[in-house]
Amino acid sequence: MLKAIARAKVNPFLRVLPPRDDGFHDIVSLFVSIDLQDELTLLGEAQQSSLEVSYVDDFVKEQQMDLGESNLVLKGQKLYLKAINKEDDHFRWHLRKAIPLASGLGGGSADSAACLLLLNEHYGKPLCEEELLTLSAKVGADVPFCLTGGTALVEGIGDVIEPLLPLPTLGVLLLRPNVGMETPKAYAALDSQYGWEPGMAEVKGAKEGARARIDGLVERLRHLNLPRAAPLVDNDFQELLKRKLPHIEDILQTLERAGGQLQFMTGSGSCLVAFTEDEERAKVLQEKTNYLSEVSWRHTCTIASVGAELVETKEEG
Repeated sequence: MLKAIARAKVNPFLRVLPPRDDGFHDIVSLFVSIDLQDELTLLGEAQQSSLEVSYVDDFVKEQQMDLGESNLVLKGQKLYLKAINKEDDHFRWHLRKAIPLASGLGGGSADSAACLLLLNEHYGKPLCEEELLTLSAKVGADVPFCLTGGTALVEGIGDVIEPLLPLPTLGVLLLRPNVGMETPKAYAALDSQYGWEPGMAEVKGAKEGARARIDGLVERLRHLNLPRAAPLVDNDFQELLKRKLPHIEDILQTLERAGGQLQFMTGSGSCLVAFTEDEERAKVLQEKTNYLSEVSWRHTCTIASVGAELVETKEEG
Protein backbone atom coordinates (compact mmCIF):
# COMPACT_ATOMS: atom_id res chain seq x y z
CA MET A 1 0.00 0.00 0.00
CA LEU A 2 1.30 3.42 -0.96
CA LYS A 3 0.25 6.73 0.55
CA ALA A 4 1.05 10.33 -0.34
CA ILE A 5 0.29 13.76 1.07
CA ALA A 6 -1.34 16.26 -1.28
CA ARG A 7 -0.73 19.82 -0.09
CA ALA A 8 -2.81 22.88 -0.93
CA LYS A 9 -1.40 26.14 -2.31
CA VAL A 10 -2.17 29.85 -2.07
CA ASN A 11 -1.42 32.72 -4.45
CA PRO A 12 -0.36 35.97 -2.75
CA PHE A 13 0.02 37.37 -6.27
CA LEU A 14 -1.86 36.45 -9.45
CA ARG A 15 -1.80 38.36 -12.72
CA VAL A 16 -3.99 36.97 -15.52
CA LEU A 17 -3.14 37.73 -19.16
CA PRO A 18 -5.55 37.78 -22.14
CA PRO A 19 -6.52 34.34 -23.52
CA ARG A 20 -4.21 32.69 -26.03
CA ASP A 21 -5.33 31.26 -29.38
CA ASP A 22 -6.31 28.03 -27.61
CA GLY A 23 -8.48 29.94 -25.12
CA PHE A 24 -6.24 29.29 -22.12
CA HIS A 25 -4.87 32.19 -20.09
CA ASP A 26 -1.22 32.66 -19.28
CA ILE A 27 -0.54 33.87 -15.76
CA VAL A 28 2.26 35.38 -13.73
CA SER A 29 1.85 34.27 -10.14
CA LEU A 30 3.51 33.56 -6.83
CA PHE A 31 2.54 30.06 -5.64
CA VAL A 32 3.15 29.01 -2.04
CA SER A 33 2.47 25.54 -0.61
CA ILE A 34 0.68 25.35 2.72
CA ASP A 35 0.38 22.52 5.21
CA LEU A 36 -3.32 21.91 4.63
CA GLN A 37 -3.33 18.44 3.13
CA ASP A 38 -5.36 15.66 1.64
CA GLU A 39 -4.06 12.09 1.88
CA LEU A 40 -4.28 9.77 -1.12
CA THR A 41 -3.73 6.02 -0.71
CA LEU A 42 -3.21 3.56 -3.53
CA LEU A 43 -4.94 0.51 -2.07
CA GLY A 44 -3.98 -1.88 -4.84
CA GLU A 45 -4.82 -3.18 -8.28
CA ALA A 46 -8.43 -3.99 -9.17
CA GLN A 47 -10.74 -5.21 -11.92
CA GLN A 48 -12.20 -1.72 -12.19
CA SER A 49 -10.78 1.61 -11.04
CA SER A 50 -12.54 3.27 -8.10
CA LEU A 51 -12.06 6.19 -5.72
CA GLU A 52 -13.42 6.11 -2.18
CA VAL A 53 -13.50 9.34 -0.20
CA SER A 54 -13.64 10.13 3.50
CA TYR A 55 -13.92 13.67 4.79
CA VAL A 56 -12.20 15.54 7.59
CA ASP A 57 -15.22 17.76 8.32
CA ASP A 58 -18.87 18.22 7.36
CA PHE A 59 -18.29 21.34 5.25
CA VAL A 60 -15.95 19.55 2.85
CA LYS A 61 -18.25 16.52 2.80
CA GLU A 62 -21.28 18.60 1.87
CA GLN A 63 -19.52 19.98 -1.21
CA GLN A 64 -20.31 16.73 -3.06
CA MET A 65 -17.04 15.90 -4.75
CA ASP A 66 -17.27 14.57 -8.32
CA LEU A 67 -16.11 10.96 -8.42
CA GLY A 68 -16.60 10.49 -12.17
CA GLU A 69 -14.08 10.58 -15.01
CA SER A 70 -13.60 14.33 -14.62
CA ASN A 71 -12.18 13.78 -11.12
CA LEU A 72 -8.53 14.81 -11.30
CA VAL A 73 -7.26 11.68 -9.52
CA LEU A 74 -8.90 9.40 -12.09
CA LYS A 75 -7.93 11.75 -14.93
CA GLY A 76 -4.32 11.71 -13.72
CA GLN A 77 -4.38 7.91 -13.53
CA LYS A 78 -5.73 7.62 -17.08
CA LEU A 79 -3.09 9.92 -18.56
CA TYR A 80 -0.26 8.29 -16.61
CA LEU A 81 -1.22 4.76 -17.65
CA LYS A 82 -1.47 5.88 -21.26
CA ALA A 83 1.99 7.43 -21.04
CA ILE A 84 3.57 4.14 -19.90
CA ASN A 85 1.39 1.87 -22.09
CA LYS A 86 -0.48 0.29 -19.18
CA GLU A 87 -4.00 1.39 -20.13
CA ASP A 88 -5.55 -1.94 -19.14
CA ASP A 89 -4.47 -1.59 -15.50
CA HIS A 90 -6.94 -0.49 -12.80
CA PHE A 91 -6.56 0.65 -9.19
CA ARG A 92 -8.49 1.21 -5.98
CA TRP A 93 -7.88 4.56 -4.31
CA HIS A 94 -8.84 6.14 -1.01
CA LEU A 95 -8.79 9.91 -0.57
CA ARG A 96 -8.95 11.54 2.84
CA LYS A 97 -10.28 14.96 1.88
CA ALA A 98 -9.49 18.08 3.92
CA ILE A 99 -9.03 20.77 1.24
CA PRO A 100 -12.36 22.44 0.36
CA LEU A 101 -13.44 22.44 -3.28
CA ALA A 102 -13.81 25.55 -5.45
CA SER A 103 -11.74 27.63 -3.06
CA GLY A 104 -8.63 28.61 -5.02
CA LEU A 105 -6.53 26.24 -2.90
CA GLY A 106 -5.72 23.75 -5.66
CA GLY A 107 -7.20 20.75 -3.88
CA GLY A 108 -8.07 18.74 -6.99
CA SER A 109 -4.70 19.54 -8.54
CA ALA A 110 -2.91 18.49 -5.35
CA ASP A 111 -4.78 15.16 -5.34
CA SER A 112 -3.85 14.55 -8.97
CA ALA A 113 -0.20 15.36 -8.26
CA ALA A 114 -0.23 12.79 -5.45
CA CYS A 115 -1.80 10.25 -7.83
CA LEU A 116 1.00 10.72 -10.37
CA LEU A 117 3.64 10.43 -7.66
CA LEU A 118 2.10 7.21 -6.33
CA LEU A 119 1.71 5.57 -9.73
CA ASN A 120 5.26 6.41 -10.68
CA GLU A 121 6.44 4.83 -7.41
CA HIS A 122 4.24 1.77 -7.97
CA TYR A 123 5.74 1.10 -11.40
CA GLY A 124 9.32 1.63 -10.30
CA LYS A 125 9.70 5.24 -11.47
CA PRO A 126 9.65 4.76 -15.27
CA LEU A 127 9.17 8.52 -15.69
CA CYS A 128 11.87 10.93 -14.58
CA GLU A 129 10.95 14.12 -12.72
CA GLU A 130 10.91 16.21 -15.90
CA GLU A 131 8.68 13.71 -17.71
CA LEU A 132 6.31 13.58 -14.75
CA LEU A 133 6.07 17.38 -14.70
CA THR A 134 5.35 17.47 -18.44
CA LEU A 135 2.62 14.87 -18.01
CA SER A 136 1.14 16.67 -15.01
CA ALA A 137 0.55 19.81 -17.10
CA LYS A 138 -1.81 17.77 -19.30
CA VAL A 139 -3.95 16.94 -16.26
CA GLY A 140 -4.48 20.52 -15.06
CA ALA A 141 -2.86 23.93 -14.87
CA ASP A 142 -1.92 23.81 -11.17
CA VAL A 143 -0.82 20.17 -11.08
CA PRO A 144 2.88 20.76 -11.97
CA PHE A 145 3.34 23.13 -9.03
CA CYS A 146 1.40 20.88 -6.66
CA LEU A 147 3.78 18.08 -7.61
CA THR A 148 6.90 20.04 -6.63
CA GLY A 149 5.50 22.58 -4.17
CA GLY A 150 7.41 25.06 -2.05
CA THR A 151 7.55 28.68 -3.21
CA ALA A 152 7.74 29.47 -6.91
CA LEU A 153 7.23 32.04 -9.62
CA VAL A 154 4.71 30.38 -11.94
CA GLU A 155 4.00 31.39 -15.52
CA GLY A 156 2.44 29.97 -18.69
CA ILE A 157 -0.80 28.18 -17.84
CA GLY A 158 0.88 27.04 -14.63
CA ASP A 159 3.42 24.79 -16.31
CA VAL A 160 6.43 27.15 -16.22
CA ILE A 161 7.80 26.95 -12.69
CA GLU A 162 10.79 28.82 -11.31
CA PRO A 163 11.51 27.56 -7.79
CA LEU A 164 12.37 30.27 -5.28
CA LEU A 165 14.14 30.05 -1.95
CA PRO A 166 11.78 28.92 0.84
CA LEU A 167 9.85 31.51 2.81
CA PRO A 168 9.88 31.52 6.62
CA THR A 169 7.28 29.31 8.28
CA LEU A 170 4.58 31.95 8.26
CA GLY A 171 1.23 31.33 9.90
CA VAL A 172 -1.74 30.96 7.57
CA LEU A 173 -5.42 31.61 8.35
CA LEU A 174 -7.91 30.37 5.76
CA LEU A 175 -11.52 31.56 5.65
CA ARG A 176 -13.95 30.06 3.12
CA PRO A 177 -16.99 32.31 2.52
CA ASN A 178 -20.46 30.83 2.16
CA VAL A 179 -20.66 31.71 -1.53
CA GLY A 180 -18.02 31.34 -4.21
CA MET A 181 -17.56 31.12 -7.97
CA GLU A 182 -16.31 28.20 -10.06
CA THR A 183 -12.99 28.75 -11.83
CA PRO A 184 -14.34 28.59 -15.44
CA LYS A 185 -17.00 31.17 -14.58
CA ALA A 186 -14.40 33.42 -12.93
CA TYR A 187 -12.21 33.37 -16.05
CA ALA A 188 -15.25 33.99 -18.27
CA ALA A 189 -16.25 36.96 -16.10
CA LEU A 190 -12.71 38.36 -16.37
CA ASP A 191 -12.81 38.02 -20.16
CA SER A 192 -16.14 39.79 -20.26
CA GLN A 193 -14.96 42.60 -17.98
CA TYR A 194 -11.95 43.42 -20.15
CA GLY A 195 -13.45 42.51 -23.52
CA TRP A 196 -10.83 39.82 -24.00
CA GLU A 197 -11.02 37.31 -26.84
CA PRO A 198 -8.71 34.39 -27.73
CA GLY A 199 -5.54 35.47 -29.48
CA MET A 200 -5.46 39.04 -28.21
CA ALA A 201 -2.04 40.62 -27.75
CA GLU A 202 -0.62 40.75 -24.25
CA VAL A 203 -0.51 44.07 -22.46
CA LYS A 204 2.98 45.46 -23.01
CA GLY A 205 5.14 45.18 -19.92
CA ALA A 206 2.52 43.19 -17.97
CA LYS A 207 4.80 40.20 -17.36
CA GLU A 208 7.82 42.27 -16.43
CA GLY A 209 5.83 44.45 -14.05
CA ALA A 210 4.29 41.40 -12.39
CA ARG A 211 7.67 39.73 -11.92
CA ALA A 212 9.10 42.87 -10.35
CA ARG A 213 6.22 43.04 -7.85
CA ILE A 214 6.66 39.36 -6.98
CA ASP A 215 10.39 39.91 -6.36
CA GLY A 216 9.60 42.73 -3.95
CA LEU A 217 6.82 40.77 -2.25
CA VAL A 218 9.01 37.71 -1.69
CA GLU A 219 11.86 39.81 -0.32
CA ARG A 220 9.58 41.47 2.25
CA LEU A 221 7.97 38.17 3.24
CA ARG A 222 11.41 36.67 3.82
CA HIS A 223 12.13 39.46 6.28
CA LEU A 224 8.72 38.98 7.97
CA ASN A 225 7.81 42.54 7.05
CA LEU A 226 4.13 41.87 6.46
CA PRO A 227 2.90 45.50 6.55
CA ARG A 228 5.35 46.47 3.77
CA ALA A 229 4.58 43.27 1.83
CA ALA A 230 0.81 43.89 1.87
CA PRO A 231 0.75 46.65 -0.81
CA LEU A 232 2.48 44.26 -3.25
CA VAL A 233 -0.14 41.53 -2.84
CA ASP A 234 -2.49 41.42 -5.83
CA ASN A 235 -5.00 39.12 -7.51
CA ASP A 236 -6.83 40.01 -10.72
CA PHE A 237 -9.83 37.96 -9.59
CA GLN A 238 -10.14 39.72 -6.23
CA GLU A 239 -11.57 43.01 -7.51
CA LEU A 240 -13.90 41.12 -9.84
CA LEU A 241 -15.30 38.91 -7.09
CA LYS A 242 -15.51 41.79 -4.61
CA ARG A 243 -18.04 43.40 -6.96
CA LYS A 244 -19.99 40.20 -7.56
CA LEU A 245 -19.70 38.90 -3.99
CA PRO A 246 -19.58 41.97 -1.68
CA HIS A 247 -19.11 39.90 1.49
CA ILE A 248 -15.53 39.16 0.36
CA GLU A 249 -14.55 42.79 0.90
CA ASP A 250 -16.38 42.81 4.25
CA ILE A 251 -14.39 39.80 5.46
CA LEU A 252 -11.07 41.28 4.31
CA GLN A 253 -11.83 44.52 6.15
CA THR A 254 -12.79 42.57 9.27
CA LEU A 255 -9.47 40.73 9.17
CA GLU A 256 -7.64 44.05 8.98
CA ARG A 257 -9.61 45.54 11.89
CA ALA A 258 -8.84 42.40 13.91
CA GLY A 259 -5.11 43.02 13.52
CA GLY A 260 -4.38 41.26 10.24
CA GLN A 261 -1.39 42.75 8.44
CA LEU A 262 -1.59 40.89 5.11
CA GLN A 263 -4.75 39.33 3.71
CA PHE A 264 -5.86 38.39 0.21
CA MET A 265 -8.06 36.14 -1.91
CA THR A 266 -6.29 33.13 -3.37
CA GLY A 267 -6.56 31.73 -6.91
CA SER A 268 -9.86 32.36 -8.63
CA GLY A 269 -11.51 32.38 -5.21
CA SER A 270 -13.18 32.48 -3.02
CA CYS A 271 -11.03 31.39 -0.07
CA LEU A 272 -9.48 34.31 1.81
CA VAL A 273 -6.02 34.07 3.34
CA ALA A 274 -4.18 35.96 6.05
CA PHE A 275 -0.44 35.58 6.52
CA THR A 276 0.87 36.06 10.05
CA GLU A 277 4.33 35.84 11.59
CA ASP A 278 3.58 32.38 13.01
CA GLU A 279 0.70 29.92 13.42
CA GLU A 280 -0.08 31.07 16.97
CA ARG A 281 -0.88 34.56 15.65
CA ALA A 282 -3.03 32.96 12.94
CA LYS A 283 -5.04 31.17 15.64
CA VAL A 284 -5.51 34.43 17.55
CA LEU A 285 -6.74 36.11 14.39
CA GLN A 286 -9.17 33.26 13.81
CA GLU A 287 -10.57 33.61 17.33
CA LYS A 288 -11.15 37.31 16.74
CA THR A 289 -13.13 36.60 13.55
CA ASN A 290 -15.02 33.47 14.61
CA TYR A 291 -18.27 35.46 14.77
CA LEU A 292 -18.38 36.03 11.00
CA SER A 293 -21.58 34.42 9.74
CA GLU A 294 -20.46 34.81 6.10
CA VAL A 295 -17.70 32.23 6.69
CA SER A 296 -18.50 28.51 6.40
CA TRP A 297 -15.06 27.02 7.02
CA ARG A 298 -11.93 28.09 8.92
CA HIS A 299 -8.47 26.60 9.23
CA THR A 300 -5.03 27.60 10.49
CA CYS A 301 -1.74 26.09 9.34
CA THR A 302 1.70 27.16 8.16
CA ILE A 303 3.57 27.55 4.90
CA ALA A 304 5.07 24.27 3.63
CA SER A 305 8.32 23.68 1.78
CA VAL A 306 7.14 20.82 -0.48
CA GLY A 307 4.03 19.76 -2.41
CA ALA A 308 3.10 16.12 -3.05
CA GLU A 309 5.10 13.79 -0.84
CA LEU A 310 5.30 10.04 -0.48
CA VAL A 311 4.81 9.23 3.20
CA GLU A 312 4.35 5.49 3.43
CA THR A 313 5.35 2.44 1.43
CA LYS A 314 3.87 -0.88 2.52
CA GLU A 315 2.95 -3.91 0.53
CA GLU A 316 -0.55 -5.24 1.03
CA GLY A 317 -0.78 -8.33 3.19
